[in-house]
Amino acid sequence: MNCTDEIARLVDDFSMGPIDPGDAEQRARWEAEEMDAEAPIATSASVASFWEKVSSWPGIIVVWMSSRSGYELCGLHSLLWHLPRANIHIVDVSNVEFHPVAAPEYDEREAFAIVRHDRIVQHGLLDAATPITDIARAASHKEWQRLREENAPLRVLTNAGLVSASIDYFDSRIRERITDSWQSGGRIVGRTYETLSTGSGLEFHSLQFIFVRLLRLLDTDEFEGTTSGENPWSMQASQIRRRPMLS
Repeated sequence: MNCTDEIARLVDDFSMGPIDPGDAEQRARWEAEEMDAEAPIATSASVASFWEKVSSWPGIIVVWMSSRSGYELCGLHSLLWHLPRANIHIVDVSNVEFHPVAAPEYDEREAFAIVRHDRIVQHGLLDAATPITDIARAASHKEWQRLREENAPLRVLTNAGLVSASIDYFDSRIRERITDSWQSGGRIVGRTYETLSTGSGLEFHSLQFIFVRLLRLLDTDEFEGTTSGENPWSMQASQIRRRPMLS
């Protein structure tokens, strides 16, 4: 794209985990407990580098995102909360009228992360950044303050906006996709993930979180699972089904 601007990617997912106070150590403990993470993202070098770069950046910070993505919207709110006086411009692809020629099968407006480079150029998005208004900044602050006060395990995008949710919010959907026959963990996760695209947005993002919740369901008497050979539990190696009824 011949773009020479510096790029910083926020890989920490603020749609899950604590956000009050939301420091790296607190979020890393949550990842270890709820996501079985041996190397938490919150305390990774990439996350530390992101905050160091954007906090010291002297010019305009351009945020690429979609307000139809719960994951990306939470990232924007967190950025604005941490940098209340930064000069931030936004490219929000949620309302872009993408041309149908050479378009992918999925809805590109649901997340900037799924917009291809050629589509960015085709629609002139490199020149589409607009400064965030004081009204929008204040609204973001109010929204994130509410979510911080609730400080729930999850934040899910609904038709009413972002809402706080319990750790088992998606468990019923996962249960519905476990069958009497063996299926790979990845297949169950994929079929559950399909429900997260609501037509008006992408309510949640993390495949890994869905997989961990699937494994938690194996602690009940309702389901059973196995993993091949010496392989650790993974989406590819695991096989899961409903536990057969004893005759």
